[in-house]
Amino acid sequence: MDTDEKPEPDSRKTAWYHRFTRFFSSAPKTRGDVNALLESAHRSQLLDTNEFDLIASAMKMSALQVRDAMIPHTKMITVTKNSEPHEFLPKVIESGHSRFPVTDGETQTFAGLLHAKDLLPLLLQTNNDRENQAFTMETYLRPIDKVPESKRLGKLLQEFRATRKHMALVVDEYGSISGLITIEDILEELVGEIEDEFDLIETANIRPIGNHEYLIQAHTEIDTFNDVFNCQLNNHEFDTIAGLITQKSGSVPQRDEVITIDRFQFTVIHADNRRLYLLRLVVKQPS
Repeated sequence: MDTDEKPEPDSRKTAWYHRFTRFFSSAPKTRGDVNALLESAHRSQLLDTNEFDLIASAMKMSALQVRDAMIPHTKMITVTKNSEPHEFLPKVIESGHSRFPVTDGETQTFAGLLHAKDLLPLLLQTNNDRENQAFTMETYLRPIDKVPESKRLGKLLQEFRATRKHMALVVDEYGSISGLITIEDILEELVGEIEDEFDLIETANIRPIGNHEYLIQAHTEIDTFNDVFNCQLNNHEFDTIAGLITQKSGSVPQRDEVITIDRFQFTVIHADNRRLYLLRLVVKQPS
């Protein structure tokens, strides 16, 4: 018989059936079987460590509920509906978050969601602009969803992706707000803590906001500032940027005052009569 002769159709069907049944007879039937199979594949180097960790995290996440990853109510950063921009903008800027639940301030019911990018024009307004243009919070509010604590994280992730939303309030079994959950919270359960390209510089209280523009915490140490911007501002008499600016100004400068030191132009964003809190920095480029 010619060895190159192809098997009859019935023979091919039989061979395929045997392979099929053999596969499923040894297929994992429980989560423990799957875990053992993954560990075996990892030991055999069929899966590298990153792949193994990702699959294991995905399996673990499938069993988690929203309550396991949410931000508790006590740690939520919120904005009050009847507050003015000068009252809530420093909180928005200093927190570094992009979305903020808005409460009515009295009953702590939630009116909607405030998106930081919608507030950028307010940050650049002058005093005259603020006096001539009334602020209405309702103009900026977006709807915010509510999800139960018991919802599976995997299911919520699917819903976030389908609706292109990034945040939801979490309610307990009595309908009270117990926290909030973001798409980043869910993804961090899968891949670990997520850091962006600015996280390293933010640890120095310096956050890029545009082309050669930054937000600076006034208590930033001069040595740190010099390291970040590769400069040599005088640190002999003062330790912080706030001290240097106050010396240059002659007193504690107030909101919207501009102080220029070398090629650095500082604008006061938040201050009181005793101290500076937040500054906007424009770094002038050589002509």
